[in-house]
Amino acid sequence: SKVIAESPNAVIFDMTKWVNCVSEGEGAGLFNTGDGTVTLIGCAFENCTAMGGGGIYNTMTGNCMVLGTSFVGNQANSTGGAIYSIGALSIQNCRFSQNQAVVSGGAIFGAGLDLMGCTFSGNYAPTGGAVNCSGRTLDVKNCSFSGNSATSGGAIFSEGETIINLSTIVSNSAETGGGLYLRGLAKLIESKVYDNQAEL
Repeated sequence: SKVIAESPNAVIFDMTKWVNCVSEGEGAGLFNTGDGTVTLIGCAFENCTAMGGGGIYNTMTGNCMVLGTSFVGNQANSTGGAIYSIGALSIQNCRFSQNQAVVSGGAIFGAGLDLMGCTFSGNYAPTGGAVNCSGRTLDVKNCSFSGNSATSGGAIFSEGETIINLSTIVSNSAETGGGLYLRGLAKLIESKVYDNQAEL
């Protein structure tokens, strides 16, 4: 069932599982609107559906850290198949597979994202098959993207500064930008981008 986090204090979810959650609003699993940091450790979100953020919705005031958590088969009827965030968000050692969004960010839609050690496979959205980052910095380190698809940006669609370090982007597809569609300043450091398919 849906959890609403409004606490000004730290909240920790350890080995918690959300399955088949449905919300007509935002964040079928977790809706974070508090001032305190919400930390998820070893959790799972499976087949959750919402308007935005199928698994997690993190508001502008939210501060969320997601560690070692899996997101599989989640869906958003607008943006952020697994996660929608316009607050502070750090994601480490997580797995995103077969998530989708009707508009953008098949796995994640965020206004500024910090991703480390994550895998993204088989996610879909028209814009940003796996990740759509709008405006602020997207920092990707030691992540892998494969088999994601979109109309624009098969793996990543980013409008702000993008830093991709020690990551692999392979076998993704889109009409434009099979692997990456980057509109802002971009730095690729010791990363591999190959076998992505695009019409343009």
